[in-house]
Amino acid sequence: MANTQPKRVVEVQASLFSCPESGAVLTAGVDEAGRGCFAGPVVAGAVIFSDGFDLVGLDDSKALSPDERASLAVDIRALALGWGVGLAWMDEIAKLNILQASLLSMARAIAAMRRRMREKGAVPGIVMVDGTHVIPAQYYRMFGIPLPEQHAVIDGDALVPSIS
Repeated sequence: MANTQPKRVVEVQASLFSCPESGAVLTAGVDEAGRGCFAGPVVAGAVIFSDGFDLVGLDDSKALSPDERASLAVDIRALALGWGVGLAWMDEIAKLNILQASLLSMARAIAAMRRRMREKGAVPGIVMVDGTHVIPAQYYRMFGIPLPEQHAVIDGDALVPSIS
C-alpha cells in the first residue's frame, strides 16, 4: 500500500503542471531548510516547473553537497517558470515555534514567487507542501494571497521535483 501513494502523488502533480500561456492552473512546490539548525533563520523555497521538467541531480537538498546545491540553484532559477525564497528569523521562531515559523517562511517564498511571476501574468493556483501540514490561511492573508488549493506531501522532497 505504501508504494501506491507516492506514485499517485507524483501522477496527480504531473497532471496539474502547465505552462503559463496555456491558461491552466500552475502548481508550486515548497519546502524549508534550516529547521534543525541550532541558530539562524529557517529558509524556504518555492518553485514551479513546466510539465515533464527533469533536471539531472535534483534531489532533497540534504542529500546534496554544497557545490551540487549551488549548481542546481543556478539551473533552477534559469529553468523554472517561477521561484521565490522566504525566511523566518530567530525572533519569529521563538515567538511562533519552529513549525509555524517554517510555514511562515514557505508563505513568504510563495509571496516572493508570485511577485516575480505577476510580471509574466501568471500565478500558482495549487501548492504542494513538503510534510504533514499545509500553510495556514492567515499566512497567505498576511501577503494578500488568495488561499490556493494545497496538498501536504510526506517525503515530498523525494517524490515531487518542485518540492525537491
